[in-house]
Amino acid sequence: MSNYARAENEYNAGEFLKFVEAENKKPGNEHTRYELIDGQIYMLSAPNTNHMGLSRFIYDIFSKYMADKQCGVYYAPYDVFLIKLPSRSKSKKVNKNKCRDVVQPDLFVLCDKDKLKLDGIHGAPELVIEIVSRSSVKLDYLSKLNAYMNLGVKEYWIVDPLKKRIIIYQAIKDGKADDLLLFNYTFDDTVESKIFPALSVDFRRFEWVQNEE
Repeated sequence: MSNYARAENEYNAGEFLKFVEAENKKPGNEHTRYELIDGQIYMLSAPNTNHMGLSRFIYDIFSKYMADKQCGVYYAPYDVFLIKLPSRSKSKKVNKNKCRDVVQPDLFVLCDKDKLKLDGIHGAPELVIEIVSRSSVKLDYLSKLNAYMNLGVKEYWIVDPLKKRIIIYQAIKDGKADDLLLFNYTFDDTVESKIFPALSVDFRRFEWVQNEE
């Protein structure tokens, strides 16, 4: 994902989707992916081999764990419309004119299947995982952390193959990015989820691809 200085123009989800549709019609741009974070549009860069390998490695473990549960694990590209939904509302559908965050997390866990819509997920997943690349450091560590924690994600994993570390943020109260528990791990650790009992990933088992550049 490319890091840009904050632009003057800001977009809601409806405007963002029109922008993406127009951009994807341009020759050579058909498969370019974008995200909307706090009203700003960011272009996604292609993941490298270790990024893809980590995503598949974690997905396989999560998928096996979720096999007999009501929750499901999903992976990019999959639009997640982040906005606080009224707690008493029976409708779990986002008003796209009011939504300012449309993301495609590397991996996420969703338990409330009412949020599952034809065009993506409307509302926050329970758990989100982002795998850091050189171009996504600021967004993954700052912008997305604020978006996820302020808009209802309960647990956020930052998996950083550049620094060989994993950070987990756990929300104490929904929608409070300034009220979090923080857990630090390395790739020599077994990392346990804080909200799903007995769900763990032994990162020592991941096989790195070396000297790829």
